Amino acid sequence: MSPQYKLENKIIRGPLTPLNEFVLIQKDEAYDTTEAGVFIGDTMRKNQYIGKILGVGTGAVNTKNGERVPIDIQVGDVVIFNPSDGTKLKYNDKECLLISNEEILAKINDASVEVRPDNITPFYDRVLIKLVDTNATSNSLIIMPESKNEKSTDGLVVAVGDGIYDSNNNKVPIDIRVNDYIKFSPFSNESCEFTYNGEKFTFVRARYIMAKY
Repeated sequence: MSPQYKLENKIIRGPLTPLNEFVLIQKDEAYDTTEAGVFIGDTMRKNQYIGKILGVGTGAVNTKNGERVPIDIQVGDVVIFNPSDGTKLKYNDKECLLISNEEILAKINDASVEVRPDNITPFYDRVLIKLVDTNATSNSLIIMPESKNEKSTDGLVVAVGDGIYDSNNNKVPIDIRVNDYIKFSPFSNESCEFTYNGEKFTFVRARYIMAKY
């Protein structure tokens, strides 16, 4: 018997297949908790930032050369995304999302272990940073406490994406390295701040990083 597919509780004639630069993500309840407890902060869990890739398009057409722009995401990858982006839908009775691959923030490297900052690889031109307080009275920078409300524009680089594709579909690397301190444009983070072990993290696109030190 052929498998049955449903979209918004209605039977459709075949599987839902993303086109162009879009990918299909299913929110995966398995990543709400780990053996070590709640993963990467209550905020990320509550807003359902973790999902599994169900389908991947063939890539947007590069108007410069007519070729498809590669998508660095594969079916089965567990990824971090912003649920306010994309189009929400119910597919095969699961909460899913159709979203541009460029809007996916990062990949979880090993989904079988605790999801933590050193287990995350940002996609494309995104940088994972740990927010820091430059007004600290000590000689070294300190991590901002979760309760601090001021908007930080400084961070310590934890992980770096491998760059974006240029007009010839070649990767342009990011001029940022792990352990760099950076200053980024206010309010340019990706609306995905989270805490881990009392430290606050966020994603920033490289284009919004103004300086490093």
